[in-house]
Amino acid sequence: MIRRPPRSTHCISSAASDVYKRQGWKSMIIAYRNGDGMKQDPSGMYLYGATEWVDLDGAIDYAINNGAKKVVLFGISGGGGPEASWIMNTNEPEKVDGFIYEAPTFNFIESVKVNGQARFPWLPVSLFDYFIWLSEIRFGIDFDSMDYREAVINDDTPMLLFHGDDDEWIPVSLSDYIAEKRTTNIQYLRYENVGHVQAWNADPILYEKTLKDFLKSISD
Repeated sequence: MIRRPPRSTHCISSAASDVYKRQGWKSMIIAYRNGDGMKQDPSGMYLYGATEWVDLDGAIDYAINNGAKKVVLFGISGGGGPEASWIMNTNEPEKVDGFIYEAPTFNFIESVKVNGQARFPWLPVSLFDYFIWLSEIRFGIDFDSMDYREAVINDDTPMLLFHGDDDEWIPVSLSDYIAEKRTTNIQYLRYENVGHVQAWNADPILYEKTLKDFLKSISD
């Protein structure tokens, strides 16, 4: 399971780990650059998957080299960025058999714009574009490298996606877009009046059954 360091997703990770265990899967919660106690990215910044996917790739190789027959990634919130970035950047897509996301960051800059406009509605929309341009110039950030939507849409590996429509951090429209454009091997659970990474809390029975059925489909 992948999460954005250092924020905790203990309840979700524990629930998912329990489902994995009951289905005969082993789970590994990984850390990656810029997390607590981890090496820092040369840029000095957390880049929402643009560089962190390399650490994820190392974790995948570790699992395979230690006997894993199948690999399913589970990206939660900002942890969805490295997972989706891995799809966009890897030369070995066959190493992963399934992808699970909850409220993922498929496009970082779109999340920033939506959040900014919601939290600061009195600011003109054009000002956010100026801030983005300034960040690109001042810090050398390539925001296009953090847009993983097309890679996820064009991927054909089985995918399970959870997202609540009252998410105040990552707009559900990002997941809606993926579900609309991707035509194969996707299951999307969209929750009404549910906030950021609260899908399990909203309906633990449905959440765990859906996760169990998805893992079973990968195992069969």
